[in-house]
Amino acid sequence: GSACAPQLILPLPFLEAKGVKLGAIAIKAPEPESRPTLLRLFANRVSMGFEDVDSVVPTQELALTDAQLESGEPIMLEYRYFQKVTSLTLFFDRPDDDEAERTVISLLRLYGEV
Repeated sequence: GSACAPQLILPLPFLEAKGVKLGAIAIKAPEPESRPTLLRLFANRVSMGFEDVDSVVPTQELALTDAQLESGEPIMLEYRYFQKVTSLTLFFDRPDDDEAERTVISLLRLYGEV
């Protein structure tokens, strides 16, 4: 992407050696013009860069709605794919908006168990 692309990668390693089970994710993004519309989740993939997000198949891909991002309501994940997660990489994008310069989220919450 360009220097001003609305793409954001968040790598989240978990300290629990045997991994965690994830069931849902909640995201808040207050400003409509900088909200992500796409989230790709990659479980147990380390050192993901922007060059990897299109060539690696995501564990799950979510289309994010304004309602979800305004309320921060939990978004259910495909639970069977998120067992024994030792790291989670989140890739946020706004691929349908050529004018977007940045992605801003104000809250990220993961729901699961150790």
